[in-house]
Amino acid sequence: MAGVAVNFASLILGPVSYYYFNWIFFLEPQDVWKWKPGQAIMSMPMGWLVFLLLGNLVLAIIVALVYAILYRGIPGRGIQKGLTFGFLGWLIGVLVPMFSMYILLKIAGGTIVYFTLQGLVEYLVYGIIISAIYREKGLINENEG
Repeated sequence: MAGVAVNFASLILGPVSYYYFNWIFFLEPQDVWKWKPGQAIMSMPMGWLVFLLLGNLVLAIIVALVYAILYRGIPGRGIQKGLTFGFLGWLIGVLVPMFSMYILLKIAGGTIVYFTLQGLVEYLVYGIIISAIYREKGLINENEG
């Protein structure tokens, strides 16, 4: 359930973010994108869209499963636990790869900064959503004492 909720949040946050910050797609070099910047997502090949949607759902479910596996080891309670998880996920899943992309690929620095900050916001939101939904069975209510 938490993975599906994260998937929907991702499908909302991404396009909203891209709408407000679409200028990053016009930074040089532009030949790194798999589509023409500014092109409507629905105009992309159907196979690519299906892969995007299914891949996003599978990855969101994996993120929720990782939260469940690490639940007892994540410090904090409730939303604080979710924010901690989101921040740690961002450190490993976004910050490290973005540094490598900047070093190894021909991509604009502004694009790397944007994707890094967008990833931080998204992972924090994912952590909040997962922590609001997930409760380990058999535990005392976290909001008490």
